Amino acid sequence: MLRFFGDCLRSWRDWEQCKSELLREFFPHFVRERMTCGHVVFNVHEEGQAPREYVDRVFAAAKFLEYEDDEEQLVGRIIMNLYPTILTHTEFLERPRSRKELISAVGLIEEMFSVLKERQRIQPAVATSSGSSPRNREPSRNVPPVSRSRRCWD
Repeated sequence: MLRFFGDCLRSWRDWEQCKSELLREFFPHFVRERMTCGHVVFNVHEEGQAPREYVDRVFAAAKFLEYEDDEEQLVGRIIMNLYPTILTHTEFLERPRSRKELISAVGLIEEMFSVLKERQRIQPAVATSSGSSPRNREPSRNVPPVSRSRRCWD
């Protein structure tokens, strides 16, 4: 392998030429197919992994392994392998057909998760500062509302 890279460097070939030779010489078709299945087709998104990182990793593997399906099919495979909690947030989105559309959808999903985390962070603080949760409070009956003098802040 080192000899191969040394020859590539000495002959001043670009990376694409070296990569093609590398794949042809050291990774016969059946090996590439097996690697493609492992790194592209059946590479499942894990809980807690950033969806954008996952998408980028699958596309990089597909490019390196010269995955032969078109972009829309690869996007479909990625969507199928997303973690279930991510998939539940895609129901209202239109199905992406390109890498650009997929990255845009993933950005929206990451933004939703960020908002949910912020709500969870703020929610306990609001509940504890009032002494009890607003949902658990019963409305007081037969007690007139306290009138306060209002002041204009304009």
